[in-house]
Amino acid sequence: MSISPSSLNDVDAADSDLVRRAQAGDARAFDSLVTRYRGKVYGMCYHLVQNEQDAWDLAQEAFIKAWRALPSFKGDASFYTWIYRIAHNSTYDWLRKRKIEGAGEFDDERQAGVAAGAETVPKGEHRPDEALKNRELGTRIQQAIDQLSRTTAPPFSSGRWRGSATRRSPRSWRAPWER
Repeated sequence: MSISPSSLNDVDAADSDLVRRAQAGDARAFDSLVTRYRGKVYGMCYHLVQNEQDAWDLAQEAFIKAWRALPSFKGDASFYTWIYRIAHNSTYDWLRKRKIEGAGEFDDERQAGVAAGAETVPKGEHRPDEALKNRELGTRIQQAIDQLSRTTAPPFSSGRWRGSATRRSPRSWRAPWER
């Protein structure tokens, strides 16, 4: 495998020279730009999507978009800034599209039955299995409290805890300031 003199020059060439050559149709010049920045573009995409395959796909898509838009590149910013912005925007568009498709966030049918003054915080209902476990645990705790003798039962077993406001706990269970 031999290295051509032009590819050696591409390694040392400035981005602006490679961009001008790529705009003139030199695919090798653009390939040099891709080789120079693919790691950084991939890294930025990976940071946003946290998936190796998707990051490579998004980086490739960004370079394809850059190749197609290369004739309109004016050089006001560096090539790296330009390709970074293309990759960043493409990745955010991909994430936005994926979120909409996956979550149904903007599904009007789901929102149709919601009143204007409805609470925005979920009620925090337990999953059925958690609710069953909590109910069973509550029953077991209540059975244990019921087995305690009246003199050893803790204060929380008083009528107030069970919901009966008329029942009073023994004087010995009350705090000194309540006696």
